[in-house]
Amino acid sequence: MATSVNKRLQKERQLLAELPSALPDALVYVGLHQKPIAQLCAEYQEHLDLEARIATLRAQLANAMAEAKTLRKTTNANTLAIRTAAAAALGEHSNAFAALGFEPRKVGKPSIATRAAAVEKRLATRVARHTAGPRQKAAIHGAPPAPPMPPEPAPPEPDASDASAASTPTSTPLTKSRTRASPA
Repeated sequence: MATSVNKRLQKERQLLAELPSALPDALVYVGLHQKPIAQLCAEYQEHLDLEARIATLRAQLANAMAEAKTLRKTTNANTLAIRTAAAAALGEHSNAFAALGFEPRKVGKPSIATRAAAVEKRLATRVARHTAGPRQKAAIHGAPPAPPMPPEPAPPEPDASDASAASTPTSTPLTKSRTRASPA
């Protein structure tokens, strides 16, 4: 948009410069009104002056906005520091804290999915740590622990009479043979 405005203004400047010499005493109909060239040139000059003022004001506005953006960052940091200090010194729920224009921080309500995940994690932790809650502990009564199970007896070792049977492998292709080769 700025380039089209600049082109239009450039054409108006050129027209303003050449019009008085090209048509010095002419009268031009604009709509239903007849205007002399001098009046038209005055209107063009007024418009060009106004556009120049607008360009100057836009530049000043851009500078002021950039300065305000920098100051806004500074004041936001200051406000955050003041809020933290006031919350620590006065407490977030005090009247003096509210008088400064601050509100206590709102504690967010966890979503249902977050609460469900927390329950699952809590139960998994109890299982992993073998912990019991007060009700589970109350349900436990002084029963003596079960005696430990005796280890299974080891299979008997083969005798010398079984040596001939041990030399022939009886294993399936999926298991390894546990026989020893005798030194010859």
